[in-house]
Amino acid sequence: MAEEMAIVASNAARAGEKEIAQRLFQRALSLSDADKSPKSMHPFIASFQVHGGLLSDAYSTIQSIPKPTDRTQPLADLCLALAKAECLSRNPGP
Repeated sequence: MAEEMAIVASNAARAGEKEIAQRLFQRALSLSDADKSPKSMHPFIASFQVHGGLLSDAYSTIQSIPKPTDRTQPLADLCLALAKAECLSRNPGP
């Protein structure tokens, strides 16, 4: 259930519905918290926060992941998004 909610939240964020997306991501994280440790869906949710453009929220979620190796993929997604944003800010295009 948390996976599906994260996907919907990411789509809402990309559609410009940031507040709705943040509430949906919070609900997805709550559902993930209800799972047994480790918080198995947190890396998936963090990656979808990145894809939705909620980079600060994604970073907070990544920090809450207890197992360092589970942080690898969402951190890579976050770094890629930040690098793209920096590149676009330097070269705004035509």
